[in-house]
Amino acid sequence: MSFLSRLFKKVEKVNKNESSIEELDMSLSLDEEALQEDAMEQWVAMAENIIINSVKAVNNNVERAFILIDFNESLPSFNIFYQVDGQLYDWDELQDEDAKSKIEHQLLPQAKDVTTHLHKLFDDANLERIGYAQLQFEAETLAWFSHIIWSNSEESFIEKDVMLHEWFSKLKDYIVDLPLDSDQKLPWYP
Repeated sequence: MSFLSRLFKKVEKVNKNESSIEELDMSLSLDEEALQEDAMEQWVAMAENIIINSVKAVNNNVERAFILIDFNESLPSFNIFYQVDGQLYDWDELQDEDAKSKIEHQLLPQAKDVTTHLHKLFDDANLERIGYAQLQFEAETLAWFSHIIWSNSEESFIEKDVMLHEWFSKLKDYIVDLPLDSDQKLPWYP
């Protein structure tokens, strides 16, 4: 349960005279565990939002969406590619110029804000920062999955272009025989 959910429950109890105002005051201060829980919940909500916006940008006309988020503080980025008609395409290879414009001008510029916000949240919660995140979405089942590469892991030192190329190549081979309603996570790289 998130901090806000717990807070609202406590306010409700105070309003019903089931709890004291002093208990409400105590619940307003976040301990480290609550901060960590809140940071992770915000990350999940943000990841889901990034997926939704990536799919909406192409008017839901994809079979699957894949997003690599690079949390590099000086050069954060979203790298998005899609499965369309059984083939993988980088976002800028799509035929729909309107979709490409939305991705380039509305979605990609959000990487800096997302990175800055999550770094602050994770620092405040005394959590290890995210180095990379890989997101997958399957349109048929609406299933989505995420894979976090923490900044203190060996994998976080892989260059983004290498990670993106290797993940794309791995998925390109993997999706050939995979049904569109597989409802399972696909391979990650590394």
